[in-house]
Amino acid sequence: MSNFADEKGYSLVEVIVAMALLLIVFIVSTQIVMNTIAQSEKIDKGFTSTEVADGVLTIYQSKSLDELKSQLNSDVNVDIADLLQVENPSSVEDYTASVKVTYPDSMDLKNHLLKVVVTVESNINRTELEGYVEL
Repeated sequence: MSNFADEKGYSLVEVIVAMALLLIVFIVSTQIVMNTIAQSEKIDKGFTSTEVADGVLTIYQSKSLDELKSQLNSDVNVDIADLLQVENPSSVEDYTASVKVTYPDSMDLKNHLLKVVVTVESNINRTELEGYVEL
């Protein structure tokens, strides 16, 4: 007969403690990964809204002065997919854009420039981009 006291190995308590520690490490690392994924999605949406705003601003800067002056001091809602000629309109359906054309704040520039402010919003963030058009 063998004596259990002479057996080498881990006790049940040691195994349970080791499993509990591994479980804690697993839970913490899972939480870190989930937070990283959420932040990555938020950054990606922010980058896309900046790209949309830049595209809308570029198109407005290439419009004629008569078109821009007809929209002076009014907020104009923009159909992003149509204006940017997006192949897949569902890729921008979460975004709304508006454009406001005004004179610059500086009186010195009022006779030389028009200010174009593009605002793009999604459920996560709001991006505002400002540009100028020479008169």
